[in-house]
Amino acid sequence: MTHGGEVHSRSIEHPWLLSLLAALVAALLAAFVLPVEGESLGYASGSHFGTLLLPWLAGALAIRHRSWPSWLAVCGLVVVFMLVLLLVAGVSRAVVDARERDVSAPGAAPNGSPRTSPGESQATTDQALSVETPRRVGEWRRLDGAEQQRVRRQALASLEVYPDDWVVGEPAVASYSHPTGQAVLVAIATGGGLAEEFAADERQGAVNFVGGALPERNPKSVDPGPLGGGAACVDDVDVLDGGLMCGWVGDGTAGQLLLQVPGMTIEEALPVLHLFHEEALADVG
Repeated sequence: MTHGGEVHSRSIEHPWLLSLLAALVAALLAAFVLPVEGESLGYASGSHFGTLLLPWLAGALAIRHRSWPSWLAVCGLVVVFMLVLLLVAGVSRAVVDARERDVSAPGAAPNGSPRTSPGESQATTDQALSVETPRRVGEWRRLDGAEQQRVRRQALASLEVYPDDWVVGEPAVASYSHPTGQAVLVAIATGGGLAEEFAADERQGAVNFVGGALPERNPKSVDPGPLGGGAACVDDVDVLDGGLMCGWVGDGTAGQLLLQVPGMTIEEALPVLHLFHEEALADVG
């Protein structure tokens, strides 16, 4: 605009604050689109903001001596910051994919090194399947953040009560997220005395396997689904917002599935259990 022959430009007086505001907005938006798996919304926002610290400095320098309107500068920086976060997320996912391909390559042991040597219990290993944690089970998406590591440590500690030859290979442990809630899967390939116990009575074996994780509760036998074997469930598990646990025994494997879905009944949980049972079974080693 001209006034008395002089041209006035609308300068940005606080580029650092504007860039900081744009970074905060982008971090909050990304917390819904690109959550840090297994963590809270606040943690995700903070992590994304940390990723944007260097772009924040670059953005502040870029607009320091510019005369763009404030609203245009903020909108432009939000777009740029979102593109940066998408790029970082894409690279991170590509790295994870490459690692998973290496693990699933022929000859690689599922979920880590085997707990039993090749010469141990040959009859047992011939009968047992290996177990795995797929990235997706239907609409359930596996979480791979810090929470996943915590859940895995707890599950492995709970399985230490079994002799080594009772668990063939590495247990499959993972947390899963769904629009309606959360799930934790713990699956093992059975051997030794555990396989013999379950084979003798799969129905009771499933009850015992679920009850072992919840010693104060009394699981009930339920429909095992198309794969057969035995299955059991118990509701009102003492977790956030209530929950239920179901488990299966059969085909040389056993699994426990903790479901944290508000309002879900055991009848509604059975298709989910059957799906996880099917998807957790890897090819015969």
